[in-house]
Amino acid sequence: MDGRAGEIIDQGRGGGVAGGRKCGRVGGTHPFPMPEAFAVLAVFAISVAAYVNGLLKARDPSLRTPAREIERLERQAEWLEQRLDQARREKWGVVMAERISAELGATLEELAARRRELREGARAEVSRGQTM
Repeated sequence: MDGRAGEIIDQGRGGGVAGGRKCGRVGGTHPFPMPEAFAVLAVFAISVAAYVNGLLKARDPSLRTPAREIERLERQAEWLEQRLDQARREKWGVVMAERISAELGATLEELAARRRELREGARAEVSRGQTM
């Protein structure tokens, strides 16, 4: 074994080097002081970026068209009906069934209002088209 191999092994034991961790290179330090920290920070930065992107997309007004809102309300009403049926089948508490029923009623009212708005908007567009 030559002298360099022993030197490399000795560098890996004990003692630190200012400016970075010792590594297997002869007389060198690792280019990054704590590579594990960089990996954790990279994962954190990607997570934050994904969260912010999702938050901004969820608030995008172009995604809130009347037709999409009606579809969302229909799905919500269907889900609430299923929950109400389940509550009755499994004999959940009366208060829970009443709360689901009230939420279903409010959702159906909002759905009817959105459908009216969509119809009125379509009529107004048709009447504008006829006057031109």
